[in-house]
Amino acid sequence: MPTLALDPAIDTTIPGHTRRRIWQAPAIRSHSLVVLTLTKISLAPAAIKVNPQVAQRIQNGADAEEALGELVTTIDIASIQRVKFDLVSNSLAIDYHVHSGNGHPGKGAACRAVLAFNGHEAADEVYTKLWRRLGDRFELKPIRRDTWDLARFPVAVMAGILMLTTVFGILGNAATDSSQATSFWRHFATYDWRLVCGLGGAGLAVLQMWLYRRLTQPPKELVLGLRHPDA
Repeated sequence: MPTLALDPAIDTTIPGHTRRRIWQAPAIRSHSLVVLTLTKISLAPAAIKVNPQVAQRIQNGADAEEALGELVTTIDIASIQRVKFDLVSNSLAIDYHVHSGNGHPGKGAACRAVLAFNGHEAADEVYTKLWRRLGDRFELKPIRRDTWDLARFPVAVMAGILMLTTVFGILGNAATDSSQATSFWRHFATYDWRLVCGLGGAGLAVLQMWLYRRLTQPPKELVLGLRHPDA
Protein backbone atom coordinates (compact mmCIF):
# COMPACT_ATOMS: atom_id res chain seq x y z
CA MET A 1 0.00 0.00 0.00
CA PRO A 2 1.57 3.34 -1.03
CA THR A 3 2.53 5.85 1.63
CA LEU A 4 0.98 9.30 1.34
CA ALA A 5 3.32 12.26 1.59
CA LEU A 6 2.06 14.68 4.24
CA ASP A 7 1.94 18.37 3.50
CA PRO A 8 4.50 20.19 5.70
CA ALA A 9 1.77 22.61 6.80
CA ILE A 10 -0.79 19.91 7.63
CA ASP A 11 -0.91 21.15 11.21
CA THR A 12 -2.18 24.51 9.98
CA THR A 13 -4.85 23.49 7.51
CA ILE A 14 -7.63 22.32 9.83
CA PRO A 15 -10.85 24.07 8.73
CA GLY A 16 -11.83 27.01 10.88
CA HIS A 17 -9.53 29.37 12.72
CA THR A 18 -6.39 27.25 13.11
CA ARG A 19 -4.57 28.14 9.91
CA ARG A 20 -1.03 29.48 9.94
CA ARG A 21 -0.75 33.14 10.86
CA ILE A 22 2.22 35.48 10.64
CA TRP A 23 2.88 39.01 11.94
CA GLN A 24 5.75 41.26 10.93
CA ALA A 25 7.34 44.58 11.83
CA PRO A 26 6.29 47.34 12.22
CA ALA A 27 3.12 45.86 13.76
CA ILE A 28 5.40 44.02 16.18
CA ARG A 29 8.49 45.82 17.47
CA SER A 30 10.21 43.18 19.62
CA HIS A 31 10.62 40.69 16.75
CA SER A 32 10.89 40.80 12.98
CA LEU A 33 8.45 37.94 12.46
CA VAL A 34 6.01 35.89 14.53
CA VAL A 35 4.61 32.64 13.12
CA LEU A 36 1.70 30.87 14.80
CA THR A 37 0.64 27.37 13.76
CA LEU A 38 -1.62 24.84 15.41
CA THR A 39 1.20 23.31 17.48
CA LYS A 40 3.86 25.99 17.90
CA ILE A 41 4.76 29.66 17.82
CA SER A 42 8.05 30.79 16.26
CA LEU A 43 9.72 34.13 17.02
CA ALA A 44 12.38 35.66 14.79
CA PRO A 45 14.55 38.25 16.59
CA ALA A 46 14.38 41.87 15.49
CA ALA A 47 17.96 41.67 14.19
CA ILE A 48 16.87 39.31 11.39
CA LYS A 49 15.56 41.11 8.33
CA VAL A 50 12.83 39.04 6.68
CA ASN A 51 12.28 39.78 3.01
CA PRO A 52 8.82 39.36 1.47
CA GLN A 53 9.78 36.20 -0.44
CA VAL A 54 10.89 34.40 2.73
CA ALA A 55 7.79 35.57 4.58
CA GLN A 56 5.63 34.22 1.78
CA ARG A 57 7.41 30.86 1.88
CA ILE A 58 6.76 30.62 5.61
CA GLN A 59 3.15 31.63 5.09
CA ASN A 60 2.82 28.82 2.54
CA GLY A 61 4.14 26.21 4.96
CA ALA A 62 7.94 26.43 5.09
CA ASP A 63 9.55 25.77 8.46
CA ALA A 64 10.51 29.05 10.17
CA GLU A 65 13.77 27.68 11.58
CA GLU A 66 14.89 26.37 8.21
CA ALA A 67 13.93 29.61 6.46
CA LEU A 68 15.38 32.04 9.01
CA GLY A 69 18.10 30.13 10.85
CA GLU A 70 18.85 28.86 14.33
CA LEU A 71 18.25 32.23 16.00
CA VAL A 72 14.51 31.67 15.76
CA THR A 73 12.84 30.78 19.07
CA THR A 74 10.26 28.01 18.72
CA ILE A 75 7.73 27.42 21.49
CA ASP A 76 5.56 24.32 21.54
CA ILE A 77 1.97 25.26 22.31
CA ALA A 78 1.78 22.22 24.63
CA SER A 79 4.64 23.61 26.76
CA ILE A 80 3.01 26.99 27.48
CA GLN A 81 2.08 27.51 31.13
CA ARG A 82 0.80 31.09 31.19
CA VAL A 83 0.17 34.06 28.91
CA LYS A 84 -0.07 37.61 30.29
CA PHE A 85 -1.47 40.35 28.06
CA ASP A 86 -0.48 43.85 29.22
CA LEU A 87 -3.20 46.12 27.88
CA VAL A 88 -1.25 49.30 28.66
CA SER A 89 2.05 48.46 26.94
CA ASN A 90 0.48 46.20 24.27
CA SER A 91 2.78 43.30 25.11
CA LEU A 92 2.44 39.55 25.65
CA ALA A 93 4.55 37.57 28.11
CA ILE A 94 4.53 33.84 27.34
CA ASP A 95 5.76 31.51 30.08
CA TYR A 96 6.67 28.05 28.88
CA HIS A 97 8.86 25.03 29.60
CA VAL A 98 11.66 23.79 27.37
CA HIS A 99 11.51 20.12 26.39
CA SER A 100 13.55 17.97 28.73
CA GLY A 101 13.81 15.10 26.28
CA ASN A 102 11.81 12.66 28.39
CA GLY A 103 8.65 12.88 26.34
CA HIS A 104 6.89 15.33 28.66
CA PRO A 105 6.57 18.71 26.88
CA GLY A 106 5.36 20.44 30.02
CA LYS A 107 8.50 19.56 31.98
CA GLY A 108 11.87 21.24 31.81
CA ALA A 109 13.46 24.65 32.31
CA ALA A 110 11.06 27.56 32.73
CA CYS A 111 11.43 30.30 30.10
CA ARG A 112 9.66 33.49 29.13
CA ALA A 113 9.24 35.19 25.77
CA VAL A 114 7.97 38.78 25.58
CA LEU A 115 6.30 40.12 22.46
CA ALA A 116 5.91 43.90 22.21
CA PHE A 117 3.58 45.49 19.66
CA ASN A 118 3.22 48.98 18.23
CA GLY A 119 -0.55 48.99 18.58
CA HIS A 120 -3.41 47.20 20.24
CA GLU A 121 -4.84 45.63 17.07
CA ALA A 122 -1.95 43.25 16.39
CA ALA A 123 -1.56 42.53 20.13
CA ASP A 124 -5.26 41.67 20.43
CA GLU A 125 -5.09 39.44 17.38
CA VAL A 126 -2.05 37.45 18.53
CA TYR A 127 -3.56 37.06 22.00
CA THR A 128 -6.91 35.77 20.75
CA LYS A 129 -5.35 33.46 18.13
CA LEU A 130 -2.94 32.03 20.68
CA TRP A 131 -5.77 31.52 23.18
CA ARG A 132 -7.66 29.55 20.55
CA ARG A 133 -4.61 27.32 19.99
CA LEU A 134 -4.24 26.72 23.73
CA GLY A 135 -7.72 25.23 23.85
CA ASP A 136 -9.86 24.19 26.79
CA ARG A 137 -6.96 23.43 29.09
CA PHE A 138 -6.50 27.18 29.57
CA GLU A 139 -8.84 29.71 31.15
CA LEU A 140 -8.93 33.44 31.77
CA LYS A 141 -7.86 33.95 35.36
CA PRO A 142 -9.90 36.22 37.67
CA ILE A 143 -8.61 39.76 37.82
CA ARG A 144 -7.12 40.40 41.25
CA ARG A 145 -7.32 44.04 42.25
CA ASP A 146 -6.43 45.37 45.65
CA THR A 147 -9.31 47.73 46.37
CA TRP A 148 -7.51 49.43 49.24
CA ASP A 149 -4.44 50.18 47.09
CA LEU A 150 -6.71 51.90 44.58
CA ALA A 151 -8.69 53.80 47.22
CA ARG A 152 -5.92 54.66 49.73
CA PHE A 153 -4.78 58.01 48.29
CA PRO A 154 -8.21 59.44 47.38
CA VAL A 155 -9.60 58.42 50.77
CA ALA A 156 -6.64 60.05 52.56
CA VAL A 157 -7.16 63.31 50.65
CA MET A 158 -10.89 63.21 51.35
CA ALA A 159 -10.24 62.66 55.06
CA GLY A 160 -7.84 65.62 55.11
CA ILE A 161 -10.31 67.96 53.40
CA LEU A 162 -13.12 66.80 55.67
CA MET A 163 -10.99 67.38 58.77
CA LEU A 164 -9.90 70.86 57.68
CA THR A 165 -13.44 71.84 56.69
CA THR A 166 -14.78 70.61 60.03
CA VAL A 167 -12.08 72.44 62.01
CA PHE A 168 -12.61 75.74 60.20
CA GLY A 169 -16.37 75.35 60.49
CA ILE A 170 -16.14 74.85 64.27
CA LEU A 171 -13.71 77.77 64.65
CA GLY A 172 -15.94 80.03 62.57
CA ASN A 173 -19.01 79.08 64.53
CA ALA A 174 -17.16 79.62 67.79
CA ALA A 175 -16.01 83.05 66.64
CA THR A 176 -19.61 84.04 65.95
CA ASP A 177 -20.56 83.43 69.58
CA SER A 178 -17.40 84.96 71.08
CA SER A 179 -17.07 88.61 71.99
CA GLN A 180 -13.30 88.15 72.51
CA ALA A 181 -12.61 87.18 68.87
CA THR A 182 -10.10 89.24 66.91
CA SER A 183 -11.11 91.26 63.86
CA PHE A 184 -9.85 88.44 61.59
CA TRP A 185 -12.00 85.81 63.25
CA ARG A 186 -15.01 88.16 63.30
CA HIS A 187 -14.62 88.70 59.57
CA PHE A 188 -14.11 84.96 59.03
CA ALA A 189 -17.18 84.16 61.13
CA THR A 190 -19.45 86.45 59.12
CA TYR A 191 -18.61 85.12 55.66
CA ASP A 192 -15.35 83.27 54.93
CA TRP A 193 -16.10 80.14 56.94
CA ARG A 194 -19.16 79.52 54.78
CA LEU A 195 -16.96 79.80 51.69
CA VAL A 196 -14.49 77.31 53.21
CA CYS A 197 -17.27 74.84 53.94
CA GLY A 198 -18.64 75.23 50.42
CA LEU A 199 -15.23 74.66 48.84
CA GLY A 200 -14.66 71.67 51.10
CA GLY A 201 -17.96 70.13 50.05
CA ALA A 202 -17.19 70.71 46.37
CA GLY A 203 -13.73 69.18 46.82
CA LEU A 204 -15.19 66.10 48.45
CA ALA A 205 -17.67 65.68 45.59
CA VAL A 206 -14.85 65.78 43.04
CA LEU A 207 -12.79 63.30 45.04
CA GLN A 208 -15.75 60.95 45.33
CA MET A 209 -16.00 60.90 41.54
CA TRP A 210 -12.24 60.27 41.29
CA LEU A 211 -12.51 57.41 43.77
CA TYR A 212 -15.39 55.89 41.84
CA ARG A 213 -13.45 56.00 38.58
CA ARG A 214 -10.41 54.38 40.18
CA LEU A 215 -12.51 51.55 41.60
CA THR A 216 -14.33 50.94 38.31
CA GLN A 217 -11.42 51.41 35.90
CA PRO A 218 -10.91 48.58 33.38
CA PRO A 219 -8.17 45.99 34.02
CA LYS A 220 -4.62 46.69 32.89
CA GLU A 221 -3.79 43.08 32.08
CA LEU A 222 -5.37 39.74 31.20
CA VAL A 223 -3.87 36.44 32.27
CA LEU A 224 -4.42 33.02 30.72
CA GLY A 225 -3.47 30.10 32.94
CA LEU A 226 -3.89 26.36 33.11
CA ARG A 227 -7.37 25.32 34.08
CA HIS A 228 -7.66 23.71 37.50
CA PRO A 229 -8.02 19.93 37.19
CA ASP A 230 -11.23 19.98 39.26
CA ALA A 231 -12.83 22.74 37.18
